Amino acid sequence: MESNSSLKRSLSFLQSENTPIRLLQFFEPKMRDKWEKKQLDHSSPPQTTAGIIHDDDGVMKFIMFGCVAIGVVVKLLPYEYREGINPVPTVIFKEIPTTTFHTFIISIMLAFTGAFSCLLTKRRLHFSNYEKFCRCYSLVFAAVAMAILVNAGIRSAFCQGIQLVEA
Repeated sequence: MESNSSLKRSLSFLQSENTPIRLLQFFEPKMRDKWEKKQLDHSSPPQTTAGIIHDDDGVMKFIMFGCVAIGVVVKLLPYEYREGINPVPTVIFKEIPTTTFHTFIISIMLAFTGAFSCLLTKRRLHFSNYEKFCRCYSLVFAAVAMAILVNAGIRSAFCQGIQLVEA
């Protein structure tokens, strides 16, 4: 008789609508609280995928507009043609190989593309991994472009300094 009543109690326990909450009563209270909060919190907006900086729209906009500005400035600089077909600005990239200038331009283009793609896919959870990837490669190529620009500036200043000393 006792085993039959305990079986009925366990069956009624499993058939109730609050079964997960009752099962979680035997587990840690923290786990139960997380589950209840998750069940009650359906109205919250989806979380953004910002990693290092919470509001990195400003960083991506800065990279995007900076790349556009650098592209316009580079187009306005005076050029010299090397090897007949390669126009290279004479202000910074004068004594530097042509491939360095081309690497700089490609880095600027990829940084712009990454920032633009990151801003387009912002706050869409099914594109969150793509957004993180775009943010990362935009930051990396912006840093590469700035490193090339600083390197070219130092080399150019050093070469001009040597020419002034020789004269």
